[in-house]
Amino acid sequence: MKTFSKSQEELIKVRPNAENGLWLGLLLPIAIISSYIKYSNESSSLYRSCFLFTLVNKRYFIFPTVAVSCIFHIFNHGTFLCCYSGILSSIGFYTIYMFSLRKCPWSFTLGEALFCAQGFTIFLYSTLINLYNAIYSPLKTDLQISTIVIQVGILSVAVICYLAHTYDSLQKAFAFYIMSVIIVIFVLLLPLHLLLKQSPVLWIFGLLTKDINTLLMFAYWILCSSCATYAVSIQIKVAKKASTVIRKSFHILAVLVFLPGLLFECTFIYLASGVALGIFIILELLRNLNIPPLGTSLQDGFMVFSDEKDVGNVALTPMYLLVGCAIPLWVHPIPCDVTNSAMFNILPLISGLLSVGIGDTMASYVGKSFGKHKWAGSNKTIEGTVACMLSQFLTVYLLFKLGYYNLQQNDVIRISVAVITVALVEAKTTQVDNIVLPLLMYSILL
Repeated sequence: MKTFSKSQEELIKVRPNAENGLWLGLLLPIAIISSYIKYSNESSSLYRSCFLFTLVNKRYFIFPTVAVSCIFHIFNHGTFLCCYSGILSSIGFYTIYMFSLRKCPWSFTLGEALFCAQGFTIFLYSTLINLYNAIYSPLKTDLQISTIVIQVGILSVAVICYLAHTYDSLQKAFAFYIMSVIIVIFVLLLPLHLLLKQSPVLWIFGLLTKDINTLLMFAYWILCSSCATYAVSIQIKVAKKASTVIRKSFHILAVLVFLPGLLFECTFIYLASGVALGIFIILELLRNLNIPPLGTSLQDGFMVFSDEKDVGNVALTPMYLLVGCAIPLWVHPIPCDVTNSAMFNILPLISGLLSVGIGDTMASYVGKSFGKHKWAGSNKTIEGTVACMLSQFLTVYLLFKLGYYNLQQNDVIRISVAVITVALVEAKTTQVDNIVLPLLMYSILL
């Protein structure tokens, strides 16, 4: 980690009452490297490039830029890709990292900002390479098309956020919506139409209506989303701070949304998770800038559902929950099989659901309701940690009994190590559980 100068330290305000968490910077690289090592034959050339890219996006010096370029040259990736990879992995990463810490005071620990900067840098890298490849090689599978739709969509959202925060004149409602429409047309829809050689809206509609099972799954997700929206509106009306148990109920809702999707509509849940992230970011932008008609309502929701970690100017908890559930799906090189299911390798892909949706939720509920014995130096209870372990073991056993997972004898040790490690980290860490636990469990279960 590059040492901050005194002037830089004065501009950086990290989230209080938490350790620096610099070890989080290892989680995403380890997850990608582990995935590549296990699935090296099945990984695409882009994924192999991302594997190399994650090894070296750590510093802001000329030497790392040259070093990365040389590594990519050795692997015959071409001069343009060598230079692009070297510059983005060093200068680009550092710029994004410092931007996050300066523009979002008290929102991150150093480690959390490190994770977000790594993720966004890898996203930019893979997006530009994917766009370049899509121009010359037609996209063939639904998963490939979904990936490019997600990437261009999130890139469009990033452009909207950047412009809205850079130019005060665009923070007024009329100007903001006009700017957003222009970005959607010329940065999102038009490029996708040229790349796909068809309307992206019609393609998504075709994916949605291709069979009755997809329609039923979509209707089920709409029902779950409606329940969540209704619960938030009720909490706002009573104007009462939501308890930890109420907040954790959204974790269970995330499990109810993601698990059926992974089992039966893998490609669609993959696409939907990316679209949902874009929507969450836009909603947070509307709240942050108080843009009508949703700005005030979103702020009211934030006030009743925020927790002790939401002390900065950005509400990250909802996005962290979504990212925690979806990141195994995004990181895995081949998440969906030919039957459009994730059952062939379900455990790594439900790492977020197991650790955050089930384990963390049960730890919180049991710890708050029945916990009496606290861990040294922590507010977490031993009873909550035990509940975290048992609930995850029980979930895996139920998947096995229902026929969704073929449990082998050698899997027992791996699952036990993953569950116990996650439970202990949940009990002791001061970092955001929703991003720490899924990647930790994913790397062990892979």
